[in-house]
Amino acid sequence: MLPPIRRESHPLLWRRLQEGALAFDQRRFWAAHEAWEDGWRAYAGPDRHYLKGLIQLAAAGYHLQRGRRGPARAVLERAPRHLAGADPLRWPFDTGHLLIVCAALAQGCSKPQLPAPPRLRLTPMLQAAEWWD
Repeated sequence: MLPPIRRESHPLLWRRLQEGALAFDQRRFWAAHEAWEDGWRAYAGPDRHYLKGLIQLAAAGYHLQRGRRGPARAVLERAPRHLAGADPLRWPFDTGHLLIVCAALAQGCSKPQLPAPPRLRLTPMLQAAEWWD
């Protein structure tokens, strides 16, 4: 089992996680996508696919804002594989909650009324993780 991602051990990745979380919480989904993609490129850990799940969740929010049902559903169906395949205690976000949101939004994409983009409050999760240890 790998140790948790911390600011001290992964400063660049942590900065990108913060930037992405803040952008996501502000409903700037493309900016969140870009920040997390930068983190994905910089991080070489064996569980870097977790970041891909975050990137896809941000892409889903972006597509939902624009009313793009098919692309939103496609990334919402892929994101859980990346999120669930990593140790949930290693990452500073509530992975179980992210998985539930992905499932609910994917199901909502099959209904006549397109679901609203998610509101997750990721920044407080990240701040809480700074106090662990």
